Amino acid sequence: MKHQILCYLNRIKRYAIVLLSVVFLLSPNAQAQQVCFSEEVAGPMIVELEKMGLIQQQLSLQEQSTNSVKEEAKALREIVNVQKEQVDLKDKAITDLQRIATTQDENCKKLVEAAKPSFWSRFGTHAAALGVGGIIAAVLVLLL
Repeated sequence: MKHQILCYLNRIKRYAIVLLSVVFLLSPNAQAQQVCFSEEVAGPMIVELEKMGLIQQQLSLQEQSTNSVKEEAKALREIVNVQKEQVDLKDKAITDLQRIATTQDENCKKLVEAAKPSFWSRFGTHAAALGVGGIIAAVLVLLL
């Protein structure tokens, strides 16, 4: 906004200077080597010319500031893009780790199930123990 106002003021002053120059060149006194202004007219003109120089300096500084802000914004956009890529990679890694954890959990459950004795292996163990117990009881009955 300031930049537009400064440009507008700059243009107005340039047009005023050009207009004054044209008026003085076309006036009958233009042929004379001396152009005189009254103090009432010359004073404000000088002040406006000095202001125009300061405004041009300020405009130059604002343009430099704008350029540096644009460069900084560009760098920040690049940083954001890199961070988005990192987030995507980390999301993929998390998904992969969850899949690995699920697979490991399933494998552990299968190992636990395989390690548990089945009904028939238990039945065989109990039957063998019952047989040995029966033999020992029979031997004891015969000996006593």
